[in-house]
Amino acid sequence: MEFRSIILVAFATISTISAEVLTPPYFNLAEGSTIEATATCGVNIASPKEQFCRLTGASANEVYELSGSPYYSRNSQIIAGQLCDFCVAEGTTEASAMPSQVHSAQYAIDGTERWWQSPPLSRGSRFNDVNLTVNLGQEFHVAYVFITMGNSPRPGVWTLERSIDDGKTWLPWQYFADSAGDCQLFFNKTASKKPVADTDVICTTAFSKIVPLESGEYFYSVKDINIGGRCVCNGHADACDKKDQFKLACECQHNTCGDNCDRCCEPFVQKKWQAATNTDANVCEPCQCYGHATECVYDEDVDRLGLSIDTYGKYEGGGVCQNCTDNTEGINCDKCVHGYYRPPGKNLTDKDVCQRCACDLQFTTGNCDDETGICECLEQFTGVDCRECAYGYYDPPECKPCDCFLNGTYGNVCEVGGGQCPCKVNFDGADCGQCADGFWNFPECEPCTCAGKGALDLSCDKLTGQCNCDFAFSGKECDTCQTGFFDYPKCTFCDCDTTGTEPEICHQTSGQCICKDNYTGKRCDQCAPGFYLYPVCSACDCELTGTINGDPTCDDQGQCQCLSSFGGKKCDSCAPGYHKYPACKSCDCDLLGGYGQSCDDESAQCDCRSNFIGLKCDSCAPNFYNFPTCEACLCNPAGAMPVDGYPLGGCGSFDDGYTLCECKPNVEGHICDQCKPGFYNLAKENADGCEACTCHLPGTLLGDNMCDPVTGECLCKVNVNSDWCEACIAGTYNLQESSVFGCEDCDCDMGGAIHGRCHSTTGQCSCRPRVEGRACNKPIANHYFPTLHQMKYEMEDGFNPSDDSDVRSGYNMNDFPDFSWRGYAIFSRIQPEVRVVATIDKPSSLFKLIFRYMNRNLQTVNAEVTLSPVDPSSEEQSITVSFPPTGSTQPDFVTTDTQLVLDKGKWIISVATDSDLDVDYLVLLPQVYYSGSNLQDRLRNPCMVNSKQECLHYTYLDLSKFNQLDGAAATRPDGEEVLLETNRDILIPLNFPDLVLLENDQREVVFNMSLESPGKYVFVVGYMSSLNVKQTLTVNMTPEGGNTTVGKVISTNANTGCSLCRQVVIDMDNGEQVLDTPTANITVSIIAGEDAIASIGYIAAIPQEKWKDEMIKAQVMCVRSDEQCVESSYPLIADSVVMNAPSNANDSSLPFPDSGVDRFAKLDHSENMVITFNNLTSNSYAIVVRYYQAGDVGFPVNLTVDVNGVMYSGYFDASYCPNTAGCNSNRNI
Repeated sequence: MEFRSIILVAFATISTISAEVLTPPYFNLAEGSTIEATATCGVNIASPKEQFCRLTGASANEVYELSGSPYYSRNSQIIAGQLCDFCVAEGTTEASAMPSQVHSAQYAIDGTERWWQSPPLSRGSRFNDVNLTVNLGQEFHVAYVFITMGNSPRPGVWTLERSIDDGKTWLPWQYFADSAGDCQLFFNKTASKKPVADTDVICTTAFSKIVPLESGEYFYSVKDINIGGRCVCNGHADACDKKDQFKLACECQHNTCGDNCDRCCEPFVQKKWQAATNTDANVCEPCQCYGHATECVYDEDVDRLGLSIDTYGKYEGGGVCQNCTDNTEGINCDKCVHGYYRPPGKNLTDKDVCQRCACDLQFTTGNCDDETGICECLEQFTGVDCRECAYGYYDPPECKPCDCFLNGTYGNVCEVGGGQCPCKVNFDGADCGQCADGFWNFPECEPCTCAGKGALDLSCDKLTGQCNCDFAFSGKECDTCQTGFFDYPKCTFCDCDTTGTEPEICHQTSGQCICKDNYTGKRCDQCAPGFYLYPVCSACDCELTGTINGDPTCDDQGQCQCLSSFGGKKCDSCAPGYHKYPACKSCDCDLLGGYGQSCDDESAQCDCRSNFIGLKCDSCAPNFYNFPTCEACLCNPAGAMPVDGYPLGGCGSFDDGYTLCECKPNVEGHICDQCKPGFYNLAKENADGCEACTCHLPGTLLGDNMCDPVTGECLCKVNVNSDWCEACIAGTYNLQESSVFGCEDCDCDMGGAIHGRCHSTTGQCSCRPRVEGRACNKPIANHYFPTLHQMKYEMEDGFNPSDDSDVRSGYNMNDFPDFSWRGYAIFSRIQPEVRVVATIDKPSSLFKLIFRYMNRNLQTVNAEVTLSPVDPSSEEQSITVSFPPTGSTQPDFVTTDTQLVLDKGKWIISVATDSDLDVDYLVLLPQVYYSGSNLQDRLRNPCMVNSKQECLHYTYLDLSKFNQLDGAAATRPDGEEVLLETNRDILIPLNFPDLVLLENDQREVVFNMSLESPGKYVFVVGYMSSLNVKQTLTVNMTPEGGNTTVGKVISTNANTGCSLCRQVVIDMDNGEQVLDTPTANITVSIIAGEDAIASIGYIAAIPQEKWKDEMIKAQVMCVRSDEQCVESSYPLIADSVVMNAPSNANDSSLPFPDSGVDRFAKLDHSENMVITFNNLTSNSYAIVVRYYQAGDVGFPVNLTVDVNGVMYSGYFDASYCPNTAGCNSNRNI
């Protein structure tokens, strides 16, 4: 648990007190303050009280002894060996009844034996982090902090923080941890390192210790917080007192004011306020206003310029007197105002220091000299008493202005009575008050000097003397070229771009364009190096420290060529991932721990993710483990082991940087949330975590003891079921480990057995009365089986149509074994037709014909069969019947597909063919016989090699999209030629050309595989074996340059004849063997033991993340007869509503087999299927989806059903389905 006590304080260094510094006494700042906790035991919970338990065990005696303790109430009790009690919230009914069980935060500072207590961790792991905040209400100097625990140990890791802005921001003050390692881990600090500066934050291990926890709830409590401190008076007070109910104020001295004596009182503001020091009390001084002002303000600029004089006569301080009296003014009221002066001998402090000037306002301005008192004359007067006329004025005492400008006349004439003044040659005007033409600079009126080559005439401007120049010339006398021209007196035009030139444009002699610093080129029409964006040519201003080789240039966009550690347009900042410009040191932020690579420019602190800490985010935050993963301790309580001194599972106790949790013996997974292979049912109450699987190995698909980790259900062979694969499915028996399918078909006789099930061991079917035999296919003694051939007609009893003579027949048992009655009819060119008479006793019905025959030819014989009624009202009917070859040993039956409609009465049946054919009899089979559901057999027998009878053709999911090598790629370790299977009776039905043999002459074959990439792989072997025993093949898998991983394949009787069987490579403990290869090139050797015989078709390597057990489970592809798939279909369900796939959904590229489906929709993993039903008549329907999916193990398909405008959403599982008739899947809505 991390515990933080956060105290609102101001940090200050405590130093030795001298006589110059006034300091108030220390006292307990926490007493009387307010305190808050982010969480408290018993508060903010749903129940009226909250239980907590002591960290370690307890006994009944301890409860008795502690009953009077302030730490426990009389409600204390022993639970699971631990001393437990309750907390209640303040102000509740329970608090009135149990006041000792209230543990609010205020109890931590009230000075009593009561205490604050945090919530127990049973409420949640988030209460690992609880904050206590003491609000002192104002700033104090703090000398020490004492924290006394209540009924809990000291916290192992906690932080003391402070705030000086009312809790808006917080700064760490000191870190506490129980070990040097935790100081580094949690705070990135070296333990017990001495501080160098006041701002240093240290981590100490002296006050923390983690107590070992023994599977109990735990918490922390605080009984007393004592904060020793004093008022902050800045050395200007030795006492403080209450200002109001919540705040203390200093009793200030040294002419200071404010609650903290943090400013000078008025008018003691000559000097800037400063805190008292050991050497200077820094008493606030009054301003020097010489008694002429009572107000003063401090001006920092006046202080800086040294313009204010202090009471000691020194220009020190910035006091500026306000509202000066006694006719004074100035910073120190040391000057006289307008119209007053300071007579000699007057002191600045004299009340009458400034006396009025004695001046006649008719002749003076009223002002006088500050020291002599001599008056200041008006413009037209002069003299000591200002009674005389000034130069240019006449006629005192009025002193009027002269009629003429004296200097412009001959003889200094003043008065002319209003006429023309006698002007000198260079003056003009009635009063001679301006320069004459050709002269300038009144009142001197000098002659114009316009002798230059460019002057248009000899006149000039009377004010400036500027001559009138031609456009290409300039200068006062037109003796230089105008700007933009050069080579006086020619003054040729400068060919320069004036945007880039200096104001003079070009050199006056050479005409060379004079470019501004940011331009270059002959015409100054280019940006100079270090400038960009002509014609503006702004300075690149590249910071050379940050550019490559100090290059000052930039590109057209102003981007300087920065070093990798610098960034910005001008390389004047650090690039992302660097800090502290201009050094631009690498932040080195951990890629996993930080948000990006940037860090704080000053501190280099990277922006850490929530689960990382440290300057570079290269350590795990508290309660996170295993850098660089830094994961939370999420150990599954059901699978994790308790570890003393650590959270459940031992988070933080491992040094390998990966292991997070210590799991129970039968549990694995990073957080101990999975049963190990071979175990299931993860449960907290199970000491080992999971139970062992109880699979019956002969019935499992892999021959292993692996089961579903949740349900315990084992993966069974095709004909085996139950959770543990110990029972055959209904209709099969004789569970054998050597059988691919596990159990064989009961093959109970449809007529003789009550049902299709049999005894699981003996295969004995349940027989009907008077029937016996394992398959119920024999009558008991003295009984026989009636057949369905009641309407049987012997062909030898028929007649020749040509002359109604007897039929040519045979009776040789060697030629026609086990013929019935007297013999059999012989068809040939001599006897091409035989007729028999049949009688139909019942009304019109449908019939099929059955013939028992022998065809010794190599080809099929076709015969025309005609049924002619004796009653002319009935219709004659004809069909062609094909008789396939039977060989020469046993007869066979043929049944017509065509149904015949035969009315009641006599019928003549003609069979005609001129080919050699022997027919024993024909049977008329009524519809009620061949359409009865009780006579439909359910196939369970898998197809075997060269099987002719109807059987189930199984196949597997195609693995060619993975890393697969066929048998042809195999080699032998001895370099000899590989022996392949050559038996065409095996190769042709399997449709697999290259099977590599494993037998006495070839015990080992090698496959050199190139995988897509290194990684973890599962291996599958496709094989065929005709031995009816279990065989073990050793599989050695060796990465290039690596160690060999040994596995095995358990092969069974795989003479299925439909496709190669397959098995996964397992380890010696019968679990799936996973090869973790560091390279893509591996060698796989398959080794057969003594007397083992098998044929290997292929080996496939499947990435572990894509591996599914279903990849080695065969599924029915079709019903096969005569080595050909026959069409099959699902029966229609009565009263069902069939909706075809959406319109226009046909896709000719689909691999859907030819099964009579005329419309289908192609869907991928992400597509949704919408089906619309209208006008449904029933209230409840089950939805069945017919689909075909032969390319994947399976995936859910989203399904939306629109029923009369109401939408229903769900999905169906499109598992692997290679069946040519498709598969039905119930919807899940």
